[in-house]
Amino acid sequence: MKKINVDELKEALDRGDDILLVDVRTPQEYLASKIAAAVSMPLTHFDHFAPSLDKARAVHVMCGSGARAAEFCRRIERLGHAPVLVEGGLSAWTKRGYPVETGPTQPWSIERQVRFGSGALVLLGVVLGFVADPRYFYFSGFVGLGLMVAAVTNFCGMSVLLSKMPWNRMDAPGKPAA
Repeated sequence: MKKINVDELKEALDRGDDILLVDVRTPQEYLASKIAAAVSMPLTHFDHFAPSLDKARAVHVMCGSGARAAEFCRRIERLGHAPVLVEGGLSAWTKRGYPVETGPTQPWSIERQVRFGSGALVLLGVVLGFVADPRYFYFSGFVGLGLMVAAVTNFCGMSVLLSKMPWNRMDAPGKPAA
């Protein structure tokens, strides 16, 4: 895959080159801060967005720092595209002082939603354990076990579930779900 730095991307955008700048970060990251020309196609929804990519158009791919963008590039290469990886991603872009658009109110990150939801479930189990039935303490223990399993396996079922919620989805490239 071809790689460019953010200075080269900025020059291409300033020249008006016909490129499709794909931002593969989560919807929350995209809504919080983005390059104006970027279109959101989260890596987590690759199978939904990949068919919409035009093989004749230059596809430049970026994320926060480069890891997710590299994975997206590898996947679309297997589909016959010739992607261009933007090295350093939005982090490098903002360090250079290039402009970004920010949203006034954004949903919490999935990680933050998981922490809040897990804490709320543990608290609920403890309160119900004291107020209603001591067996509710097992519920809090189950949530704690789930967090430990998520850490060991690097798979969090709660984050998968939360990513499917309407406020966390993108129905079309660059458009949050209604």
